[in-house]
Amino acid sequence: MKVDGFVEGIDVNGGDGCSIILCNRGSIEPQFFLKLLGSAQGLTEAVRVNTHVIQFEAGIHVFTEQLPGVITIRLGKCGGTELALDDQVNSRLVELANYSSWYPQFFVMGHPLEIKLQVSLPEGWVAICSGKKLEQRVEYGRSITRWSSPRDTDILIAASPNYKEKSTRLSDVAIEIYYTQMPDTFVESEMRQIADVMKLFADRLGETTIPAGTIKHVYSPKRKGQGRAGIARPGMIVTSEGLTLKELANDPKFSLFQDIAHEIAHFWWNFGAGQGDWINEAFAEYFSVIAVQKIVSEQQSDSVLETYRKRVRELPANAPSLSTVPFDGSGFVIRYYKGSLMLDYLRHALGDGKFFQDSRDFFQAYNGKSIGTAEFRGFWKARLGDQKDALDVWLDSTGGLPQLQKATAEY
Repeated sequence: MKVDGFVEGIDVNGGDGCSIILCNRGSIEPQFFLKLLGSAQGLTEAVRVNTHVIQFEAGIHVFTEQLPGVITIRLGKCGGTELALDDQVNSRLVELANYSSWYPQFFVMGHPLEIKLQVSLPEGWVAICSGKKLEQRVEYGRSITRWSSPRDTDILIAASPNYKEKSTRLSDVAIEIYYTQMPDTFVESEMRQIADVMKLFADRLGETTIPAGTIKHVYSPKRKGQGRAGIARPGMIVTSEGLTLKELANDPKFSLFQDIAHEIAHFWWNFGAGQGDWINEAFAEYFSVIAVQKIVSEQQSDSVLETYRKRVRELPANAPSLSTVPFDGSGFVIRYYKGSLMLDYLRHALGDGKFFQDSRDFFQAYNGKSIGTAEFRGFWKARLGDQKDALDVWLDSTGGLPQLQKATAEY
């Protein structure tokens, strides 16, 4: 699927919402686009062909207006989603992505997108989007940027009038960190951590697609938002600055190292689609543990895995299996922790050398595609040989840790 669009006129001054204009340019038919909107997550009312009004559970109304080659989506105020929105369009910041209820989720995560984007904001604002910045100009009191991302998974826009920036280079990759209030020492330490994690993962898995050769970490100046390190899209991480500052106030030694490593791992692990999204999260979480082991200490990584075992043992007997856990946020412990423990089991069963080679082969075989549990099962059973039956037990067992022949003392 190709989304060829321009985003214009985000009204951050009024705070009542925003307007998104997508110029069709022949990439997708308007009728097809409306079908995509009609399958948006949270949809409670079918698209009415004449008025094109969509109502979402959160109370948001989307009005689409068809002009020659242009579809406009205007989004009004939304009630009952304070934690989700967290002032994502106001005089301090803009943050838009498919996890935001400011615009519809009109595609399935895990399917690659080709995106061309133009963002218009008040003069003086800094916009950061996934992909490569093609142009920046000021026109009629507006700051306008154009972006291109040929292999993306989302339309992600972050902006603020107050961003500071620190940057450095790692070989052929630039690292940029945007923030408004984070301590400079914290930011400088994080740049070194990102460089170390990138080198580790590239050594183990090979190179991945980093749009424009730049890793962007944005501390969005919101008060709440998603926990841990937030979210990752190709080459870009967005983290709640408010939550991070709160953690630092409680503990001056607070570190996002493992959480940032998880999000960086998604630069590689992002091709599981739909229910198969657990593949992305299991690999990203386990490779964050590997980063802790290789860069921090083996003792700390052992402690992290023991915490995962404890949480998985506490799952009820009827908790979904990895092969059936839904992609709705309800199966966090299963998708992240049980999935990590399964990969740790495979690593001990295969040995480090073979596990990392097989992980590299798995990434290179499916990078840029969309897969699910069936493809994961087929690939890894072929690599496990006479130990392949253990994989079915891990994938299909409900509840906590599976009962199987031990590959290591931990299972």
